[in-house]
Amino acid sequence: MSYKKWTGKLVVALLCLAASSPAWASPAPITLEANYLQYNDETGEISASGNVRLNRELTKIQSEHITGNINSGDILADGNVTWTEAKNTLTGEKLNYNYKTKTGQMGQSKGVYEGILVGSQAATLLPEKSVISQGSITKCPAQIPDYRITAEKIEVYPGDKIVAYHATFWLKNTRLFTLPKYTKSLQENTEEVSMMPRIGYHSEDGFFIGQHLEYPLNKELAVVTDLDYYFQRGFEPQYGLVNRSKHTTVSLMGGSQVNDDREWSERRPELVYEHNKFRLGKSPWNAQYKLYTGRIVEEDSHTDLWRSGGSVYISHTPVKIAQTTLNFGGGYEHNWYEGRDDRSVWWTNINTTTAVNDRLNVELGYNHADVKGSTPFIYDAIDVKDELIYGFTYKLDRLWKVGVRTSYNLNTDEVHNLDYVLTRNLHCFEATIIYRQKRDENRDEWKVRIGLINW
Repeated sequence: MSYKKWTGKLVVALLCLAASSPAWASPAPITLEANYLQYNDETGEISASGNVRLNRELTKIQSEHITGNINSGDILADGNVTWTEAKNTLTGEKLNYNYKTKTGQMGQSKGVYEGILVGSQAATLLPEKSVISQGSITKCPAQIPDYRITAEKIEVYPGDKIVAYHATFWLKNTRLFTLPKYTKSLQENTEEVSMMPRIGYHSEDGFFIGQHLEYPLNKELAVVTDLDYYFQRGFEPQYGLVNRSKHTTVSLMGGSQVNDDREWSERRPELVYEHNKFRLGKSPWNAQYKLYTGRIVEEDSHTDLWRSGGSVYISHTPVKIAQTTLNFGGGYEHNWYEGRDDRSVWWTNINTTTAVNDRLNVELGYNHADVKGSTPFIYDAIDVKDELIYGFTYKLDRLWKVGVRTSYNLNTDEVHNLDYVLTRNLHCFEATIIYRQKRDENRDEWKVRIGLINW
């Protein structure tokens, strides 16, 4: 048995006895740094203490003391342990880990995982997922977060989703409600309704408060409801079933809905199939599409018809040119109406946002729509077929931001909408006040929204 000892700060590259293996089979090297290191080159056993740092590919482990075996990959780290895998980091007092299989157990810990702040009594690390036991998740960095979710068990699937079991939702130290299971997507460009309460005001509908709830039936299927109450309109709920898989979302929903132009309608019900955005081969282009059918009752027009259709949208990956981000794409939508003519729309759009400096952002865009046929629904109508969008936002300080956004109708040479926006940072929430000065109907609007900045 041959022991080798070093004292003082030293970096040792341990190649896992690569000389005894074919070159093509050699594993990735390990770098071990410590104030004191003991290594048995026959058994592969190691013992290191004092500012220990172990690196292998994307895995980094820091602690006061590490013991283990280089051949098997098993290590025990204790004392101010920090585990890092790519952008994920956990800190705690003890870690049992195998850096070859990337599996392990960590005791009480906290850190950042998939961009979310996590805390746990115990964590299980696996290549395909991590499991947080008796833990909490949030994106609010305060000592007492403005909002958080605690759960008996939280499964994190990198780049895919989070599944929390017996999940309790909190505002500060106030418990809101508990769900047996809660799922949140981690996929980019996936729109989800926040499970936190929504409050706001609109000059037409008055103050409102809303709550989105989901009750899971199995791994992908859930009963969902939006309990929205408007002080002037009363109770306007939505309800139905949603099935979410990795690439698609299928929903069967009924109840009230309203668009940005305050055009109210009711689904009785509507079935929607959506395919999430996906890359077209190795090209910089992405695609997404949607199919839908349902009976729609529109409030303003008193239209009550079955409406079916489908749409596809193709967009280019955002292009960065200096401080400017360029987005562009186009799509097609076709609608069929019960006992009526159908309608088709081709549209294209291009938009640029420029960070002039750390305070000022400028937006410029153009939207074009080519419509054939007609629709009996007001909310389906294209208000502006050739639209120029321009505006800016300016950050006054760390809390306040102002902005102006203009929609200009190039067909009529007049302003369609002119919005003045005032935003106040409320730590992990944000309050937005919008005054819309000019509309086609020549009536002004006030809107106030309070919601989460991140989640």
